[in-house]
Amino acid sequence: MTPVTEIRSQTSSRPSEQGFSVVEGLMAAAIILIVAVGVLPLFVNAMTDNLQGRRATEVANAARSQAERLMQLGWNHPELTIPGGATELEVTDYQISTYDPLEQITTKQWVSSTAHTPDGTEDLVRITTIRQYSFGSLDDELVEESEALDGAASPSLIDFKEIEIQMASPEELNKPGKTLTLRVFRGA
Repeated sequence: MTPVTEIRSQTSSRPSEQGFSVVEGLMAAAIILIVAVGVLPLFVNAMTDNLQGRRATEVANAARSQAERLMQLGWNHPELTIPGGATELEVTDYQISTYDPLEQITTKQWVSSTAHTPDGTEDLVRITTIRQYSFGSLDDELVEESEALDGAASPSLIDFKEIEIQMASPEELNKPGKTLTLRVFRGA
């Protein structure tokens, strides 16, 4: 008589080793979905904040570039000379973007308000205001617009000039907290 050998299955019948059931898989997917839906607004807010920060940096850099350019000009340069009968010189410029489909690049350029009528295609508005003062206007340690000298004032009375640059997108111009104002003073 030959001995009978018992063949055992390699699979275990213990429930802990059988894997996940469909219900367990669905529960895990639901938990992951709830966490993802909760975290998604954080990513959207981060992207929005990054875009606003980038825009603010672009505006600040453009204002600084204009201030530096004006500081390099001669004291009596026409862009810094106030006409007689006025106490300030105000110039408005618009930043316009143009896309070149052949080169596939976008270029930005500043256009004077005398050469461009606003039509909604402007990226930024820049208002540059020049005023001139004597040191006597500093007696109260404040520089006020009402103390600005007339453009016809004797050059010997003009001790320093104020360069004020306001920049914003056209729809945000003059809104509190949305317009960047940069003021620099230049001595004679």
